[in-house]
Amino acid sequence: MFLLPAYLAIHLALSVGSSSKILDLQVNLTHVNPPTDLKIVDGQFGDFNFSWNSNLTEDLLNGYKVKYVFEYRYHDKDRWENDGRLPTEEHESKFELHRGVSIRIRNVLLSEETVLRKSNWTEKMIRSPDLQGRQGCHIGKMVIEQDDLEEPLLICVNGSNNSTSISPYYVQINPQEFEKYNPPHNVKIFPNLTVTWDKPAGYNINDDCFGYQLQLTELDGNNIKVLHVKGETKRILNTNLAKRYSVKVRTKMEVCLETKYWSEWSVEAFIEPKELLNGRVVAIVLLMTAVMTILLMSLIFRRYKDFIFRQVPDPQKNFKELFEEYNGDFQKWLGYQIPTSKYEECSTVVIEERTRPEAQVKKCSFSITTDLFTAEDYRHSMCKAVDQIS
Repeated sequence: MFLLPAYLAIHLALSVGSSSKILDLQVNLTHVNPPTDLKIVDGQFGDFNFSWNSNLTEDLLNGYKVKYVFEYRYHDKDRWENDGRLPTEEHESKFELHRGVSIRIRNVLLSEETVLRKSNWTEKMIRSPDLQGRQGCHIGKMVIEQDDLEEPLLICVNGSNNSTSISPYYVQINPQEFEKYNPPHNVKIFPNLTVTWDKPAGYNINDDCFGYQLQLTELDGNNIKVLHVKGETKRILNTNLAKRYSVKVRTKMEVCLETKYWSEWSVEAFIEPKELLNGRVVAIVLLMTAVMTILLMSLIFRRYKDFIFRQVPDPQKNFKELFEEYNGDFQKWLGYQIPTSKYEECSTVVIEERTRPEAQVKKCSFSITTDLFTAEDYRHSMCKAVDQIS
């Protein structure tokens, strides 16, 4: 237990000493020197190795975590690109020298991950080679496969001068990044305002890899709209049908890989205005439709009027006495009560009714045996019924 006070005393002394040292260092943080001696170690094939001197004191290097921020900017761009915080005084980066590029670097002091101070920038410009005459190249007619796009291309340019030696210019590039495709062709516009086109010929590449821009120009008002399409070779347009437009298309690789340059615009196709129906034409069409409908209904009525107005026979009309005087009681109407007999035999009576009175035919045929009344009486009753029907 006697060691604990000693340990605490030593720890307190170290803490006080460290705090004092940190306070002294923080006084020096009012100004942090920028890096010096920024140079190119190697620059073949556009692949550069850089080195520099932090220009910081040993106390700052030992008392703080030091990082180096490296950035670059192409001369055809305004924005600086960041390569991150680097832990050492060297860095490797690849550049497109024909564009010209500048680099810059500065010191950053951190406590844990908190930035305490940053120095000013140290900048260096890498000049682009002198380019004269035609720039770029053209590949003859051939079929480009999709696998060919991923093959890097190594370019070496040699120069000669009578008075001094010229170092070769080396650069390694991915061709697809700089390829400028031929424009799309066979642009067509269909009546439903769907525009279709074909991708550039000579490329055995998936259609989904290409991106397209459509330029829709209102020819009367000279209004221009640019539409973007990916992975398709068609687009439905939304236009004013009363106006005239021109449509043209351009392309570049945009999905599978990405190229930097758009193709030239295709040959234009045109959308002609459509004449809209005026009120007079609409009225004439509606009138003709109504007349045709009336004529058709008239023909249907004449053809089927007998069927439509055919009367359903009314039994009360033919048997008026039966329903009015006897309330439908058939036995009372006949004037007989037919008892139940041990032997009954029913007969079939066929009655034919015709529309003309002179063609009416009555027929009563039956045969019955009963103990209460004769066949003649029954025949007389049935014929009475037939007379009522007639």
